[in-house]
Amino acid sequence: MKKGFTLVELLATLAVLSILLVIGTSSVAKIIKEHKQNLYNEQIESFEESAKLWSYKNTSLLPEDGSSLKITLGELETAKFVKSGIKNPLTGEYFGKDNYVCIFNNNESYTYEYNGGC
Repeated sequence: MKKGFTLVELLATLAVLSILLVIGTSSVAKIIKEHKQNLYNEQIESFEESAKLWSYKNTSLLPEDGSSLKITLGELETAKFVKSGIKNPLTGEYFGKDNYVCIFNNNESYTYEYNGGC
């Protein structure tokens, strides 16, 4: 009597493993993409919070009612409100110092928006 597996059994096993691998890989890739997006959103919120802290220390520079002010990441970095060399988790590239946060004044209610079209 021969010991071992038949060719059909081996091929069936390989087919099942291949299907499981494809399903697992796509699930992991989706999870990684979602986590990168979440990290990006948190980074943007951090930039906006840094602009708020900057505005508390520089109230005389805040925009007048109905106008806006652009503060760049380079300016926030120089003032020590953000660290240098922060990578964009979506692209892997560094955020440029020319990226900015807009500070909008609407009846003394300030809003902060990253790259918000000042």
